[in-house]
Amino acid sequence: MFDLNVPYREKDEAKRFGARWDSARRIWYYPLDTLPEGLRRWYEGDLDNTEEIDYDLNLTPEAHEATEAIMIAPGVDLNSFKTVEEVANMIADKFNRTPEFATVMVKGEVVNYRPSAHYFFSVKDANATISCKMWASEAASALDFTLESGQQVAIIGRFEFDSKYGTALHVRKIYNAGEGAAYLELQRLRSQLQAEGLFDLDHKKAIPEHPDRIGVVTSKDGQAIQDIVKTATRRNPYAQLILYHVKVQGEGADLTIVEGIKALDKAHVDVIIVGRGGGSDEDLKAFNSEAIARTVYAANTPIVSAVGHAGNTTLIDEVADKFAVTPTAAAELVCPDILSEIKRINDIALSMRRNAETNLENRLLRLERIKATLEKNSPTVKVKEQEARLENATKFLKQNIKIIFDSKELRYENAFANLSANMKQLFDYKLHRYELLVTKLNGLSPSAKLVNGFGYISKDGKAVNSVTEIQTDDNILVTVSDGEIGATVTFANAKKIGGE
Repeated sequence: MFDLNVPYREKDEAKRFGARWDSARRIWYYPLDTLPEGLRRWYEGDLDNTEEIDYDLNLTPEAHEATEAIMIAPGVDLNSFKTVEEVANMIADKFNRTPEFATVMVKGEVVNYRPSAHYFFSVKDANATISCKMWASEAASALDFTLESGQQVAIIGRFEFDSKYGTALHVRKIYNAGEGAAYLELQRLRSQLQAEGLFDLDHKKAIPEHPDRIGVVTSKDGQAIQDIVKTATRRNPYAQLILYHVKVQGEGADLTIVEGIKALDKAHVDVIIVGRGGGSDEDLKAFNSEAIARTVYAANTPIVSAVGHAGNTTLIDEVADKFAVTPTAAAELVCPDILSEIKRINDIALSMRRNAETNLENRLLRLERIKATLEKNSPTVKVKEQEARLENATKFLKQNIKIIFDSKELRYENAFANLSANMKQLFDYKLHRYELLVTKLNGLSPSAKLVNGFGYISKDGKAVNSVTEIQTDDNILVTVSDGEIGATVTFANAKKIGGE
């Protein structure tokens, strides 16, 4: 029987080769004696010195024979099978009754630690790995430093079996024993490569917008290539995918990856994806290789790293021209969505056609307005407008002259009639007054008075109004009603006429 370190994303592939899941220990395993070739990349032990694990710790050899008989006998009675809970309780009881599991003291390097509410991680050395757990409520008394992957720690705890979390070392106290040698070496290498400029942004090459030939460096048996093919085919079925099969973990994996990058770089592909599915820090160890980092840096072809899930960062991620958190994300990065591109181009073409039609309509409308303006302002139209205006003005003037003439004529006739009436009235009035004055004048006229024996006297053509105006012997003229009488004054005595 073989324990297998199968990443979650590769579980379906492992199942196809016969791998099974042990829910109690929360680990994949292969139950037979000979491990198939397809499962060997997930086995970390020595294939020449394997030891079969007895999962049912309460079974005697006789019970094993009985169990095998049940497995091969026809018509198995399902009532003889235990429930999962019953088997889990059997395992937990075995752990609780084993004194060696009550207090365990172990030291090693922290791996696979991802900060969360509780503490789940592993400790390892060169040959083995142990799962550990510590609840958040216990951290205050058990942990007095910040836990990180790569640290060397010393742990005091108890081995337990949990139906949910499987077999794990329940940590009661953990001490910081310094950083692990592998972690320190990785940090030293990272600092060296950074100092040499392998991480510099100005050295990173642009990813082609529409690559025709896409190289992929990964395992042909892994989930990564399936995700890349599926995503690339969906987004751009016209792109050509060229796979270079490599080992993605285990001894010599980094050398095959280097060979794959160099081979595809010489094949003049447009872009290269290098990666694998998710896994533990130990699974991704090959991608922290100095040889891979320098090969990626020296490549002429743009390279996209796609190693593991978010949180797993390796040296190739920092050297590569682009970093994608998963193989699927890498395929999406290098393969534009052709259908979206076609739709975008069609939308642009439709927008351009609509804009051209709108522009043409606006220009035609503007042309019509200009044409109308030109026609309106042409000399012929202007002359016709002026002629029409002149004709209208002449007609209007004639109408106004006639109206004014008729008005003046009427006013003249009215004024003439009023004047004639007023003149006649005035004439009648003057005539009447004249007659009255004539009558009155006739009554007052001296000649009229002469008729009654009166006359008037004049001297030298002047009327004599007083005796003082004449003297004796003056010649005077007496005018009577029917003639004149010359006389000489014999005397002139003054006296009152009509007085006392």
